[in-house]
Amino acid sequence: MYSLAVSMLPNEASPPTSPPRPDGILPDLVSYHLSMSEQPKFDYAQAVQVTTGGHQGCLGAIVGINGPDSARTYTVEFGDGSDSEIAERLLSRYESAG
Repeated sequence: MYSLAVSMLPNEASPPTSPPRPDGILPDLVSYHLSMSEQPKFDYAQAVQVTTGGHQGCLGAIVGINGPDSARTYTVEFGDGSDSEIAERLLSRYESAG
């Protein structure tokens, strides 16, 4: 298994150079982990449809990939601007008919 782990922390003596994101996280404080054996089924910005559950039939785009392979969820943003965390097994790839 191949792993890539990157952590970037600002120098303690220097202030953050970027304003906080809406969720309060400073872009300068980034921690990222990707394990090659855990490739997501869906990719960022990919169109998906919710196949079951409270959002059944809704179309959206992947804006976040969360958790390990065995418990992966995706943050899906819907057309009205709302978003929800949805389990991978409840999503399917959406391809327009036109």
